[in-house]
Amino acid sequence: MPPLPVEKFGALAEQPNCHHVFTERIPGIDVSHDKAEALARLDKAHQGIRDAIGFGDWPLLTAQQIHGNKIAVADTPMESDKEFPGCDGVITNQRGTALGVYVADCCAVYMVDPKTPAVGIAHSGRKGTELGVVANTIEQMIKRFALAALPNCRHVFTQRIPGIDVSHDKAEALARLEKAHQRIRDATGFGDWPLLTAKQIHGNKIAFVDAPVESDKEFSGCDGVITNQRGVALGVYVADCCAVYMVDPKTPAVGIAHSGRKGTELGVVPSAITQMIERFGSDPANMIVQLSPCIRPPHYELDFAAEIVRQCRALGVKEIHDPAVCTACDLDRYYSYRAEKGKTGRMLALLGLNPAIAD
Repeated sequence: MPPLPVEKFGALAEQPNCHHVFTERIPGIDVSHDKAEALARLDKAHQGIRDAIGFGDWPLLTAQQIHGNKIAVADTPMESDKEFPGCDGVITNQRGTALGVYVADCCAVYMVDPKTPAVGIAHSGRKGTELGVVANTIEQMIKRFALAALPNCRHVFTQRIPGIDVSHDKAEALARLEKAHQRIRDATGFGDWPLLTAKQIHGNKIAFVDAPVESDKEFSGCDGVITNQRGVALGVYVADCCAVYMVDPKTPAVGIAHSGRKGTELGVVPSAITQMIERFGSDPANMIVQLSPCIRPPHYELDFAAEIVRQCRALGVKEIHDPAVCTACDLDRYYSYRAEKGKTGRMLALLGLNPAIAD
């Protein structure tokens, strides 16, 4: 059998937890056509290479490649191939998923974070390079997967659940989503952990848990929960408001807050951080704060996410990650209270300290 027309790069080949390949010219195939026709003629050969090197049964996620700097994010399991329109790169922290770009003179840039682990790939030619597509890819990997790199906590942010009619009030929508959310909790290791949630009244009161708990509990009058207890899931439900994850990996302690326009004005996130300092001795300089997708201009009249970031910095938090993703901009992926006129579902944000990892 002739050798495969592929190249492997030494630095990537040394990474034990990732696969990569760069195909070369395929002999015997006439590709003197436009891009669509050329790719159609190469498809069978490319599939043969994928099969030969272990990518064959992995879903293939590609970017449309418009010479821009937009990056697609795959942070949940995928079951089939997908092309992301308007994008020139893809990042993921999901195993068994192939990321791909097609190039002919432009550069395919591979990015690997072996510690998190996470990977990214970008298509960067002259225009994409001028627009900073690679820098944007790296920035998105930092923002999206910062919590995944921490060994002593786990987290999740659910997306829109396909096939469930949620065009109802909050209580009914959550009831319809309950089974799907439980399956996600089971799949991500939160299934048998007690779930502690806040009532979410758009205020700034924070519940604290500093002793073991054995069952689920909702804290009335609160918009956030903090704990130093392991094996406990903290949760908030959002649809346009921001779920703010706070992690002190040194103490360790964690907190989660529901912060929309009113909660941000009332300082719910600073209240949670202050409570972590006072209750658990957390040092803001050691903390990591992660914002979830939330509504942003032009779909909303102000950018409360930017104010949350400012509030965290004012308290001395150095590592703050904002994905800059608008929920109202992508109704295939997220629920949006405003865009869907108040009749919609909720994303569930979960955070907890892992009982299996020692300090």
